[in-house]
Amino acid sequence: MENRCSRVVTFEELVKFKAYLVVLKDNVAISKIEMEAASSLILLSGNTM
Repeated sequence: MENRCSRVVTFEELVKFKAYLVVLKDNVAISKIEMEAASSLILLSGNTM
């Protein structure tokens, strides 16, 4: 499988992403598996916050 990642995620971006997931978990009824799937899709899509 080809690696499509065009840049390295910084530590600060990871911290912001984790904070976003915590807020999401606190405000939305979501299972751990759904959370992991959503976070993987966001990270793999290359979207920034």
